[in-house]
Amino acid sequence: MATARIWAAIQRLVPELPPDGTSVQGSRDKDPRQGNGRDTARQNAKETANIAREDSKKAEVLALMRRSKGATLAEIMEKTAWQAHTVRGFVSGTLIKKLGLAVESFRTDQKERCYRITN
Repeated sequence: MATARIWAAIQRLVPELPPDGTSVQGSRDKDPRQGNGRDTARQNAKETANIAREDSKKAEVLALMRRSKGATLAEIMEKTAWQAHTVRGFVSGTLIKKLGLAVESFRTDQKERCYRITN
């Protein structure tokens, strides 16, 4: 009984199709699989990813890590005012994954974590 009332209400909401099977709304002029013709991807994204602005924290960290002895976690934290987890995320996400740099992580004799760019 309640099901019949609900079904009747739903059928009133759905428009009936004409007998020839065409859509009630009409047809599109364009093929729906075709886009609007614009390329929305960032141009030269791969080329600009490796460039760090001068005097940015990214440039400072890269300069520290390109030294022959690398940079300790404490040095990077002091230079950038970042916390340790932010430095580790920057190294993993930005330097290794996005920029594709080879980063060596090691401990010094004083048991400090160091990072060095090897290429």
